[in-house]
Amino acid sequence: MKAPDLLLAALEIALNRYLGLERDALAECAALSGRAIALHAQGPEWTFYIEFHAGGVRVLSALGREADVSVSATPLTLLRQGLNSASGEAALPQGLKVEGDTAL
Repeated sequence: MKAPDLLLAALEIALNRYLGLERDALAECAALSGRAIALHAQGPEWTFYIEFHAGGVRVLSALGREADVSVSATPLTLLRQGLNSASGEAALPQGLKVEGDTAL
Protein backbone atom coordinates (compact mmCIF):
# COMPACT_ATOMS: atom_id res chain seq x y z
CA MET A 1 0.00 0.00 0.00
CA LYS A 2 1.38 3.40 -0.86
CA ALA A 3 1.73 6.18 1.68
CA PRO A 4 -0.50 9.25 1.28
CA ASP A 5 0.91 11.76 -1.23
CA LEU A 6 0.58 14.65 1.23
CA LEU A 7 2.69 12.76 3.78
CA LEU A 8 5.35 12.02 1.15
CA ALA A 9 5.48 15.66 0.05
CA ALA A 10 5.80 16.87 3.65
CA LEU A 11 8.55 14.32 4.34
CA GLU A 12 10.47 15.37 1.22
CA ILE A 13 10.30 19.05 2.18
CA ALA A 14 11.39 18.32 5.76
CA LEU A 15 14.29 16.08 4.70
CA ASN A 16 15.57 18.55 2.11
CA ARG A 17 15.40 21.46 4.56
CA TYR A 18 17.32 19.40 7.10
CA LEU A 19 19.90 18.32 4.52
CA GLY A 20 20.27 21.93 3.36
CA LEU A 21 21.57 22.87 6.80
CA GLU A 22 24.78 20.95 6.15
CA ARG A 23 26.85 21.59 3.03
CA ASP A 24 28.52 18.17 3.41
CA ALA A 25 25.13 16.41 3.47
CA LEU A 26 24.24 17.76 0.03
CA ALA A 27 27.64 16.67 -1.31
CA GLU A 28 26.93 13.18 0.04
CA CYS A 29 23.51 13.20 -1.65
CA ALA A 30 25.19 14.17 -4.93
CA ALA A 31 27.62 11.26 -4.54
CA LEU A 32 24.65 8.91 -4.03
CA SER A 33 22.70 10.38 -6.97
CA GLY A 34 20.41 7.78 -8.53
CA ARG A 35 20.58 5.41 -5.53
CA ALA A 36 17.39 4.68 -3.61
CA ILE A 37 16.15 3.35 -0.30
CA ALA A 38 12.79 1.59 0.06
CA LEU A 39 11.15 2.18 3.44
CA HIS A 40 8.33 -0.08 4.57
CA ALA A 41 6.38 1.14 7.59
CA GLN A 42 4.82 -1.90 9.25
CA GLY A 43 1.44 -1.24 10.80
CA PRO A 44 -0.02 1.07 8.20
CA GLU A 45 1.81 -1.13 5.62
CA TRP A 46 3.08 1.89 3.69
CA THR A 47 6.02 1.62 1.35
CA PHE A 48 7.79 4.66 -0.02
CA TYR A 49 11.15 5.41 -1.58
CA ILE A 50 13.88 7.94 -0.94
CA GLU A 51 15.95 8.65 -4.05
CA PHE A 52 19.11 10.76 -3.84
CA HIS A 53 20.06 13.58 -6.24
CA ALA A 54 22.55 16.46 -6.21
CA GLY A 55 20.10 18.82 -4.45
CA GLY A 56 18.96 16.40 -1.75
CA VAL A 57 16.31 13.68 -1.96
CA ARG A 58 13.02 12.85 -3.62
CA VAL A 59 10.38 10.93 -1.66
CA LEU A 60 8.31 8.78 -4.01
CA SER A 61 5.35 6.42 -3.76
CA ALA A 62 6.78 4.24 -6.56
CA LEU A 63 10.26 3.85 -7.99
CA GLY A 64 9.94 1.92 -11.25
CA ARG A 65 12.93 -0.23 -10.36
CA GLU A 66 14.27 -2.15 -7.39
CA ALA A 67 15.69 -0.03 -4.58
CA ASP A 68 19.35 -0.45 -3.64
CA VAL A 69 18.39 -1.22 -0.04
CA SER A 70 15.09 -1.98 1.72
CA VAL A 71 14.37 -1.09 5.32
CA SER A 72 11.31 -2.42 7.14
CA ALA A 73 10.10 -1.65 10.66
CA THR A 74 7.28 -0.06 12.62
CA PRO A 75 6.92 3.71 12.12
CA LEU A 76 8.29 4.34 15.62
CA THR A 77 11.38 2.19 14.95
CA LEU A 78 11.98 3.96 11.61
CA LEU A 79 11.74 7.32 13.36
CA ARG A 80 14.08 6.13 16.11
CA GLN A 81 16.62 5.01 13.50
CA GLY A 82 16.43 8.36 11.73
CA LEU A 83 17.08 10.20 14.99
CA ASN A 84 19.92 7.82 15.91
CA SER A 85 21.56 8.32 12.51
CA ALA A 86 21.28 12.09 12.80
CA SER A 87 23.01 11.99 16.18
CA GLY A 88 25.81 9.73 14.91
CA GLU A 89 24.77 6.51 16.65
CA ALA A 90 25.66 3.42 14.62
CA ALA A 91 23.59 0.75 16.40
CA LEU A 92 20.45 -0.53 14.70
CA PRO A 93 17.30 -0.61 16.83
CA GLN A 94 15.65 -3.94 17.52
CA GLY A 95 12.98 -4.82 14.96
CA LEU A 96 14.66 -3.08 12.02
CA LYS A 97 15.04 -5.33 8.97
CA VAL A 98 17.56 -4.25 6.31
CA GLU A 99 18.11 -6.03 2.98
CA GLY A 100 20.33 -5.10 0.08
CA ASP A 101 23.22 -2.65 0.05
CA THR A 102 23.50 -2.05 3.78
CA ALA A 103 26.40 0.38 3.30
CA LEU A 104 23.94 2.81 1.71
